[in-house]
Amino acid sequence: MMGTILHREGKEFNDAVVAALKDNPELIVVPRVKGIGDLPGDIDVLVADPARRRLGILECKDFAAARMPHEIDFELKKLFQGKHGEKSMIEKRADWARKHVGDLLNRLGLGGTEHTNRWHVEPLIVVSQELLSPYLRRSPIPVVSLQKLIRERFW
Repeated sequence: MMGTILHREGKEFNDAVVAALKDNPELIVVPRVKGIGDLPGDIDVLVADPARRRLGILECKDFAAARMPHEIDFELKKLFQGKHGEKSMIEKRADWARKHVGDLLNRLGLGGTEHTNRWHVEPLIVVSQELLSPYLRRSPIPVVSLQKLIRERFW
């Protein structure tokens, strides 16, 4: 039952991130992107800023729900480090996205694959609350709270 509750709350947090981004009419936002070629996993939120040719690969993590310390530890390890020296899953998705910009632009309804090299892929981890972890362990992917995303129009 706890798993069902956490899954629902995670989905609601993703929806909150999507809603915050959709407040900016210049952005194209698509939640829960799956099934594009050999995409490793899914992209919680795919966002494009056509004017700046920025393509965001956002991973959303809700840490507000009561969780056991070992669950939080597992999630943080997945975010900030891969297994046995490998890249984290979000780093793998970002690498994949850089090689498949045309496919992602098509998913966003931005058409053709020409000039895909002019787009810049920017991975981002959005968390429900400010984390101490990025200050203790350097993250190769920027980490921002939802509040900061909204307040500073981070994207």
